[in-house]
Amino acid sequence: MEAAQDKASFVVGREPSADAGSTFTGMMRAWDSGAVTITFEAARALAELALEPVRGPDLDLIVSDEMTEELTEGWVFFWDDRRHVEGDEDFALGGGGPIFVARSGDPVHMVWSGESWETAVARYRATGSFARAW
Repeated sequence: MEAAQDKASFVVGREPSADAGSTFTGMMRAWDSGAVTITFEAARALAELALEPVRGPDLDLIVSDEMTEELTEGWVFFWDDRRHVEGDEDFALGGGGPIFVARSGDPVHMVWSGESWETAVARYRATGSFARAW
């Protein structure tokens, strides 16, 4: 799992840890060749890491397992403040789109909250990208 966490760090824009060594390098080669499909657990770890730039001292952000959508291409992870998930409406967050993690290990995508995740995934399926044409 250490190597998966280092891959997760790399995918969301952080350098892998120094102790990852050749395990990380080998994993990157395998992923680059398309020979590896990530597991749900690794995808969830990637989603958690993608939340790091959003975290703040007053936020207790979690990935909601109950709302996770599994697709052929990967997973759509929804997130929120733990207190809101537990029923406290005072901690409801607005504007946070879900996180898409592809089974192929493609970069993690924070899906734009201005459209449904289904629309975003349909675009990804058609074009291989979450980018919107304006």
